[in-house]
Amino acid sequence: MNNKSIIVKSFLNTSYLLNNSLDKEIAIQKLPTKVIQFGTGVLLRGLIDDIIHNANLQGIFNGRVALIKSTDGNPQEVQAFEDQDYLFTNGVRGIENGETINFDYINSSVSALLSAKSQWNEVIQLGLSEDLEIIVSNTTESGLTYVEEQITEECPMSFSGKLCSMLYQRFLNSKKGLIIIPTELLSDNGEIVKTNILKLITHNNLGEDFYSWIVKENKFCSSLVDRIVPGRPDAQAEVEWNDKLGYTDHLKFISEPFGLWAIKGDQSVKDVCSFYQCNEEVKIEEDINIYKELKLRLLNATHSSLTAYAILSGFSTVFEAMSDQSFKQYAEDLMGEEIGPGIPYEIDQNIKTTFAASVIDRFSNPFLKHYWKDIAFNYTNKIGIRIVPVILNYYQKNGELPVKLVEGIANYLSLYSQAKKTEEGYFVTVSNMTFKLNDEHVEIVISAINQQETGLAKIFGNTTLWGANLAEIPGFVSHTQSSMHQ
Repeated sequence: MNNKSIIVKSFLNTSYLLNNSLDKEIAIQKLPTKVIQFGTGVLLRGLIDDIIHNANLQGIFNGRVALIKSTDGNPQEVQAFEDQDYLFTNGVRGIENGETINFDYINSSVSALLSAKSQWNEVIQLGLSEDLEIIVSNTTESGLTYVEEQITEECPMSFSGKLCSMLYQRFLNSKKGLIIIPTELLSDNGEIVKTNILKLITHNNLGEDFYSWIVKENKFCSSLVDRIVPGRPDAQAEVEWNDKLGYTDHLKFISEPFGLWAIKGDQSVKDVCSFYQCNEEVKIEEDINIYKELKLRLLNATHSSLTAYAILSGFSTVFEAMSDQSFKQYAEDLMGEEIGPGIPYEIDQNIKTTFAASVIDRFSNPFLKHYWKDIAFNYTNKIGIRIVPVILNYYQKNGELPVKLVEGIANYLSLYSQAKKTEEGYFVTVSNMTFKLNDEHVEIVISAINQQETGLAKIFGNTTLWGANLAEIPGFVSHTQSSMHQ
């Protein structure tokens, strides 16, 4: 007979908070709902809701978040939110200033979860609250596409339709305007949403007074978010995590320490979004292009420039590559010597240096498995968007080619030159790693490679592909070709 005692863990819920005297988390559960959040994914919960919860712990924002699902969603997830009283665990894992960060905390700043599809009346009632101040969204980039639809008492199809309907009810009931902050990865996302709302007002003949109220009493703030929130860890890590926690949590996820929420706004936005006061990752400024450029160049362009080099060197994940000291030094030199100086936007050198150091920390995170083959998705377009503007600006400023960035493009061509065509597309095998080249331009690139310098001159002169004629830069084509297969 086995006499070992069986440990039965409690579920994470309000009772667990009470039994463990988590007084601050319990107090937060009594705060009013100040934010409606369209989107329930881990990025929003791991960044926006993390920021708000941290402020609540310090007695600064003093408001909770109601989550709105676009559809009825996963029944198990919905049930888990209800069973856990909307509590969840955020496991913060990563490197910060060279030091390992590894801790868990319970977020108690979510007040409700509603389905727009089946609980639209409840959503509207929530939208009429006197306490409500902010609307946040992350409905994917396609979610901001304008849909010309009728605004009725039923739930609209598009996010902009839902928001228009909610704001219209606030207008009819003489409620105050709101701060609307989309976080979808589109430039000027606040202006996109505002334009969509105004189009819907005109299409639905909702009146000049409502149109004027939208413009004068509401603020649509473009924003940029950045944090890697991979969600659940791999199977073995999750087993170890479950053993460590003193409770069962079906909503837990992991996220990195680095975070950025850049919001385009003035003092009136700061007055409402007071959570910025205790969260360094929140930047509320009238010009947020600096943060867009830092992310797009020092993070994204560095990733893309290193991708083929890493794969050809036999590294499958970013962490593996950064564990190699020579590769890590190459990445640091790439950012410091070429990408930083080539950013097509005036940014203080100290800011660039600090951001570059945070990128090295993020790349070196041992808790995240970020595969290079995934970063290679849509490779050609990424080079055009992320890297080409840096090459052009660097050359214009210095009169010479940024050698490492050119080598990055040469490595990309070398990788594609190894592709084998099958019925399912083009596949590359490197160091026992086989993956598909998911790139809409793969055929034209491989064709150019096969034609050698003549083909490269032609493809790099394709302004539609790159946004510029790279073949016109003296030495670019020849240097790229000579750097291949080195």
